[in-house]
Amino acid sequence: MDYEPLTLTPGDYRVEIEGGRAPGPVRFALRDLAQAEDAPDGAVSGELADASATALHSLTLQAGQSILIDILDDADPDAATVAIYDPGGSRVAISQYEDRILGTAAQTGRYTVVFAGRGAAGTALNYSFELGSPQVGGTGALALGGTIVGTAPEDGQVFDVAIDLDAETPAIFETSGSGSAALIGADGEVLWSGGLALLDVGNRVDDPALTLPAGATTLRLWAQPDDWSVRLFDLGTAQALSDGQTVDVSTAEGAAPLIGTIEVTDYETLDVARSFPVAAVIIDPTGVVRGDAWMPLAGQGGQATVLAYSTRDNDGTSPVTVALTPPQTSSLPPDIAHTVSTVAGAGVVWDIPVTAPGPHLMSVGNLQDATLIAPDGSVLLGPDDWSRDDTAVAVLGEGTWRIVAPPPRFDRTNIVRWQSFATAPLLAAGETDLGSGNIFVARVPATGDAPVDFALSNADAVAFYDVATGARLDLPEDPRQRLAPGLPEMAVVSTDASSSFRNTIATLTPVEIRTVDIDVTTGTGAPAERLAERGGQVLRLDGIGAAVDGAPAPNGARTVEAWVRFDDSTRGSLLAIGGIELTVSADRFEVEIADGAGTRELSDFTRRTPGDWHHVAVRITADGTAALFVDGSLQRSVTLGALPGATAAPRIGAGAAGAMDDLRIWGAALDDAAIAALVTTPPAADAADLLLDLDFEGALPGTARSGADVTLASRISAAPLLSDPVGGGAVEVRHRFALAEETSLWLDALSDWRPGDSATVVFSTPDGAEQRVDIVQGAAGVTLGPATGPR
Repeated sequence: MDYEPLTLTPGDYRVEIEGGRAPGPVRFALRDLAQAEDAPDGAVSGELADASATALHSLTLQAGQSILIDILDDADPDAATVAIYDPGGSRVAISQYEDRILGTAAQTGRYTVVFAGRGAAGTALNYSFELGSPQVGGTGALALGGTIVGTAPEDGQVFDVAIDLDAETPAIFETSGSGSAALIGADGEVLWSGGLALLDVGNRVDDPALTLPAGATTLRLWAQPDDWSVRLFDLGTAQALSDGQTVDVSTAEGAAPLIGTIEVTDYETLDVARSFPVAAVIIDPTGVVRGDAWMPLAGQGGQATVLAYSTRDNDGTSPVTVALTPPQTSSLPPDIAHTVSTVAGAGVVWDIPVTAPGPHLMSVGNLQDATLIAPDGSVLLGPDDWSRDDTAVAVLGEGTWRIVAPPPRFDRTNIVRWQSFATAPLLAAGETDLGSGNIFVARVPATGDAPVDFALSNADAVAFYDVATGARLDLPEDPRQRLAPGLPEMAVVSTDASSSFRNTIATLTPVEIRTVDIDVTTGTGAPAERLAERGGQVLRLDGIGAAVDGAPAPNGARTVEAWVRFDDSTRGSLLAIGGIELTVSADRFEVEIADGAGTRELSDFTRRTPGDWHHVAVRITADGTAALFVDGSLQRSVTLGALPGATAAPRIGAGAAGAMDDLRIWGAALDDAAIAALVTTPPAADAADLLLDLDFEGALPGTARSGADVTLASRISAAPLLSDPVGGGAVEVRHRFALAEETSLWLDALSDWRPGDSATVVFSTPDGAEQRVDIVQGAAGVTLGPATGPR
């Protein structure tokens, strides 16, 4: 759970979850603290139906009242996180692995106890805890400059330390041990609360230093399981310090600390150098604790306080040096990749003159905790607003912007880039070389009325933004995808190039929309196209599909052979007949045979040249051996579990683009010599066992057609998205048909299907209504109602 609650105003929100390095499921829940159940006095119990769920309980506390939550024995403390939130939604206390937590109410009102399970999803979790008030196990007193030491109270007990001051005093606590503490005023108000952390100042970094009021206050401690100590420093007793000054700090028990003040100008780094056992913090002019190094932003300079003290009794001294270092400054024009070196110990100030207002991609390289400051001095991006790869997208106005960062811990080389979306390279159809590097941004033209295929090499993920507004678009992060029509001009951003030494190539391929009209009453579409090649007529495989009905489909020993050529960059099905599917992929012929136990594959040894004709034969013997031949040479053989049957209607094409000639089906397994002879000599018309000899010169048996095979009783054989064999672009096939009545159809994925593949078929009506069918196991059924026009 996110342990810092959100205050949400009415409206629509978008939640973006950034994945980690390992894949896995993500669970997300948004819980309303106002919906918590009232907790009864004493024990609270319940069951989480899912061990990763969250339970909410509420109770009313008075200001200054301490609450003890004791997780009972039957609940594993490692299985849940328990937290207390005040009426305003701020967290009072949290326990992630302990079996009890204590908190003190800063105000009177309704408090919420959140019990968040950390168990595995799908299992139940019983929980129970008890609400009560802690017992005071000891008392003591603490004066300015003094120290109090105690032992850990018994479980569920607290230790109250009385502080009584004559006047209002700026002060800071130094604590050791583990647990929590709260400073309670005379009227029960909580002046400060925090954790006890070994060798840390009780006021955590970025917490304000305290101004203790005159009179009595109580420091309430609950420490577990170690001994603890608290020391109270009077910040009003400071001495003046100067740049470069070294002061020896005594490390003897009870020795006075170094408390001094020094003037720090904007963007100047104040560093307190010391060595163990001395600890140090800086309190800025507003009273906020800043650690041992601090750089004020514009308008934040002024008098800072340095506190250095010994954390051990070493009976000696240790030097402490105070140093002021000016910032490292650079002016970095946008749209250029800059190599900027930073050194440890000096803050960073980079000025960016923006002349092209609008959305920008920003990358600050290895710079940590960067802040983006607008020309008017306001902060646009804080240290937590950058992504894990130190990039961000923001809309910048004209003027000089500024990146500032605290002193880096180590010397570093940073590759810094600011790129305006408006001046990013505009991609055109074809390939665009974006050069080398880890970060890229380019403009993608508006897609208009037709889709566009987009591909970006050398990238693991991309993000798309509206060029005009900088808003991120809801598109997949896949670097290879089809962009839908109607998208605006976009900026595509990649911040995780696989190699900074290899050029990144962006490719845009316009998609041709082809519409095939189909008569569902006859299942016929446009006639198949023939080409004049090989001294006669051959059947063109157009990448959409050409089906041949009426061809024999033997179930025993058989040989299927044909002359085939495929076009450049195509892949998919060439022929499916008699339980055999011949495909082409990566310029190789492949065969898939379903033998009852699965799918067996045979692959060509050699990459073939697109456009060349080859004789391809597939033989299945009676004893279940399958073999692939190309140009009369055996390529590969495999033993089948069973002889394949004719599981689907015979089909030519419906996948790959190219051409076919002289298709023959034999009802016998031809031997190697007979197959080799067919490469040079056609068989006689009355050859034994020759079931089909189709030369595509005359009339075709049955019906030949291009497009989809649609029958009311069977299926739609839909072609996948394939390369255009003519124009070099891409083609999206839309099959159009009309239904006068409700009709049930069967969708069967027949072409180039692999285990794990999935597809979505979209049926749309003239009025814009859509019906989507997901094909996840190779087939699916759908029932369509009548429509007034073609689908």
